[in-house]
This record gives sequence, structure tokens and C-alpha cells, in this order.
Amino acid sequence: MPAPSFGLYTTEGLSEAQIELGVCIDVAQALNPNLAGQVQEVLDFLGEGVETIAKAAAVFADVAMTTAYFEAQLTARPPAGDLASAIESETGPNGDVYVALITPLEDVAPHNSGFDWWKTQEFGTGQHFAYLNTEGEVPSQLGRGPFFGTFFPTFSEPQAGRGDDFSFIPGGGPVDGRLIINREIRGRHFLQIGFEIGAKEYQAQMEQLQNQVIREIEKLITAAGDPLKVTGFLGILNF
Repeated sequence: MPAPSFGLYTTEGLSEAQIELGVCIDVAQALNPNLAGQVQEVLDFLGEGVETIAKAAAVFADVAMTTAYFEAQLTARPPAGDLASAIESETGPNGDVYVALITPLEDVAPHNSGFDWWKTQEFGTGQHFAYLNTEGEVPSQLGRGPFFGTFFPTFSEPQAGRGDDFSFIPGGGPVDGRLIINREIRGRHFLQIGFEIGAKEYQAQMEQLQNQVIREIEKLITAAGDPLKVTGFLGILNF
């Protein structure tokens, strides 16, 4: 079972393409025994290329999501917890990339909040969320309280260096010197932004590899010589 993740990059059909190439090898053996070995080399090249692209895509996505995390950071609200270092992606079979593993994100729960902190940061409180096959609601924080201590009844945004508790965005007035929260945390969508940036790069690299493999296979099959057999052979290739 793959580890739960925020998103998934997948080759969508790579397995089918590899099966088709395997059939090509069998046909090539009938056309020309020497050609089968060359087709196998191209198939190996495809597998190695896919693995290389997937590994690079995992790193690329992590950088894109981390960058988006800090770019969405409010100047008056320093990073809470250690979400940036909890952004981790990993590769799977056939070039799949599991983007932003959920377990490391869930481990970040500053201030003993007792809920998935990363969801409040990604989607915002009081918001519906959906990723992969998971969806639900991030609880609202409106009316939470009253609180003591670091929640100052200033009617202002949190300020760095003042001792505010950045688990929330306090905005309510004092109740007997205590604070009632009346603002929702705004979603920063750093995982979604980084995921989409990485997806474009992943797709572009996979398409480039696919086109290169098709060109190499066409060269080999054309070299077999018989136009009728070549036409039928190329018809098997359907990435």
C-alpha cells in the first residue's frame, strides 16, 4: 500500500506501454533476431528514464511547495510549528510520485492543538478540504475561547516578538480579561500551489522521454526492412 499523500503524479498508461513494448520485442524476434535485443535496450532506457524523472520530480515538488509555504507567510505571523521541514515526497512504482506525505505533516501539531495543523494552514479553518480520495471539513475556530495568557485583547493581527500564540488569529474582544476568537485562519494553499508547479514539470519531462522512446523504436523497426511488417509493428506502439 502506498503511503497516504496530498497528491499523486502518475504516468497513466506507462505500465500498458511497457507491456506493448514487450510485445514489440516478441514481434521483433520474428522479424529479426538481432532487433529484439536492441528493442530491449530501449525498453530498459525507458524504465531508467522514468525512475530518474520521478526522483527529480519528488525533489522539485518539495522545493516548490516549501517555496510557496514561505511566500504565503504573513509578515506579522512567523511560521508556526515546523511544516516546511515536514514537506516530504517519495517515488513509487512505474514513475509514480506521492507528493507531500501526510504522516510527516500530521506530526506537526504546535501548541498541543489536537487537530491536523497542516490542514488549517493549507485550507483555512471553517473550510471544506479535498485531496486525492479524502475530503472533510476543517473545524471553525469562530467563538473559541475564552482564552488566557498569550492572546492579547488588542483587536489586531498577531505580531512577532510580542508573545502571541500563533495557533490562531485572535481578533475578538476581551471577556473579563480573556479573549474570544472571531476570525478564521486563511488558507495558504502552499501544497496545492507547489503540487501544480511540479505537475507541469513532471508531465513535460515524461512526454519528452516518451517521444524519445517512440523515435528510437521507430528507427529500429524501420531498419527491419519489410514495409508491410514495419507498418504492422508500429501499430502495436500506442503510448
